[in-house]
Amino acid sequence: MCNVCKTGVAGMTKVTYSSCVNLRSIDGLESVVELTIDNCPNLESVSSLPSLKSLDITDCKNLLAVRDTPILSKISVVRCFKLEELPKSPEMTHMQVQCSAIKQIGSYPSLSEIYLFNNSSLQSIGDMPKAKLVACQSSPKLNALGSMPMLTSKYFGGCPLLA
Repeated sequence: MCNVCKTGVAGMTKVTYSSCVNLRSIDGLESVVELTIDNCPNLESVSSLPSLKSLDITDCKNLLAVRDTPILSKISVVRCFKLEELPKSPEMTHMQVQCSAIKQIGSYPSLSEIYLFNNSSLQSIGDMPKAKLVACQSSPKLNALGSMPMLTSKYFGGCPLLA
């Protein structure tokens, strides 16, 4: 199943890949709504997932791209050290990110909760008009925050450049 990611998953809505050493890409899974990927060290891209709403990726150290996820509403990306950009989705409501290569997090019009931990390259966070909770820990280069008028809870620790 790891060599050709479409094998055996046609029609499934919830898929998990764990410790798939030979997995290099995941794409074109039309019906998948929830995708979990854990410890796939050679995975480089996740794309073309038109029905995906929830994505959880952990310990994929060579992941470079996540794209073409138009209705993604929840993402958690942890210890994916080469990932430089998060997918753009106007439906995004929840985000958890721990990726040392991400320099900026763009604007997300529907995002309500964002958790950022150990993002050593993160410099800016865009406008988030519906954000109610922001937690950011150990992002030493973070120096710019966009507008967050609905914010009711925030925590920033280890972000010395924020005024």
